[in-house]
Amino acid sequence: MVMAVEPESHGITRDGRRYLERLGDCVGTVPKVFEGYDGDIEDEVRRVGEAESDCDALVDGMKRDVMGVTPQTTGLYIHSESVVHLLRELDGIANNAEEAVRTTHACRPEMPPKVREYLTEVAERSAVATGVLSDCVLRTFESFEEPGTVDVSEETERIRETERRCDRLKHEAVEVAFEELPTEEAVVVKDVASTLDGVPDGVEDAADVLVYLTEG
Repeated sequence: MVMAVEPESHGITRDGRRYLERLGDCVGTVPKVFEGYDGDIEDEVRRVGEAESDCDALVDGMKRDVMGVTPQTTGLYIHSESVVHLLRELDGIANNAEEAVRTTHACRPEMPPKVREYLTEVAERSAVATGVLSDCVLRTFESFEEPGTVDVSEETERIRETERRCDRLKHEAVEVAFEELPTEEAVVVKDVASTLDGVPDGVEDAADVLVYLTEG
């Protein structure tokens, strides 16, 4: 378990909270893109892009700060490489969310109702899983500043269940696309679905790093 002993302040909790809030904004806006696909989605696309850009800037600064910590920051210093790994995985979540939305907006492929339903559910479940992960990450960061231990096993299993469900939904969406759409349109839907599925995949990957971090 992660344990901190009289650490000096390093701001990981403050900066992490800001980052996780923007990550939540990024992933949480994606379902609205598919829900409102037949209408104007410009605002949602812009919001996802802005949140992803903020995430990039924040995570780059956090990685620099983590790699510059001193031994006096005890828990964070000991686990600095794993924390940087975790931050990279978190950044991938935002990147995939933004790419899926950007591709959808740029190509505007035809989407049968069932395809939209499946992709909306992937996006919604991804947003919930991201929230669960964010709570675990924040508790872990807090453990670097205050003595204590963190157990994320229950939350990690929920995230894994979500990833498995999203993977099935992705395959169902692609199957319907190739049944009902011209091949060129179906290929674009497949690209969108695969990129969108990278969000719950990334949440699970980050959770795996968190398990290693908290149990190490």
